[in-house]
Amino acid sequence: LITNDSLHTKDELEDTRVKLQNCERMKEEVEQDLQVSREKVAELTLREDEREEEHEQLMQEITTKVRALKQELNETAGTLEQREQELREATVTIKRLEQEKRASEVER
Repeated sequence: LITNDSLHTKDELEDTRVKLQNCERMKEEVEQDLQVSREKVAELTLREDEREEEHEQLMQEITTKVRALKQELNETAGTLEQREQELREATVTIKRLEQEKRASEVER
């Protein structure tokens, strides 16, 4: 009986050691997977940060270009208004000169 119990206990102990070794191996694998996952998360976070920085720089460039274009448009519009005013004044002058010419011809 004692020998049987001893063998049975020895077998149970060996089974428990095997289970423990398997658990330790599985734990190491899970820890390795966890480390790989952490590294991937860190890499993706870095990439996301880089993308956000690139996006921010691009938005700043676009904003600068839009402001420059608006300023150019305002200057062009101002110049256009000035040219239109000059054209109106020239048209008025031409009409006045034509009227003066006709009046001069009528006097002759």
